[in-house]
Amino acid sequence: MKKFLSLDKSEAFNFEAVKKELQSVNKKIDKENYLFRNDYIDEVELQKNVKNLLGVKKQLENQLNENKEGKINHDKNNRVLELLKSGDIRTMDYEQQKKIVKTCISKILLTSDEITIILNF
Repeated sequence: MKKFLSLDKSEAFNFEAVKKELQSVNKKIDKENYLFRNDYIDEVELQKNVKNLLGVKKQLENQLNENKEGKINHDKNNRVLELLKSGDIRTMDYEQQKKIVKTCISKILLTSDEITIILNF
């Protein structure tokens, strides 16, 4: 079951580090604007510096957006693993069994020829 969930820690995306870096870039942009408003740098230097920072900011935001889906799946996989570690499903009461099934199965497609079970991970 674990191979389907692929919870290798080395593959995990570090959202907090990227968010922290994004905050740092925003502070640098604010600092550049402050320096310009107070006549420490001219408009050309402001535009050059802010343009570079906005490029970095866009890359960081793209990373966050691209990996949001991965984080959702990772959290879902952790919930499934916790449920599966709770014991033998055959000895659990009905409500626990139902919770595991609902967590693991996204949908069941029935046709006249086959039954397709789509997993949640």
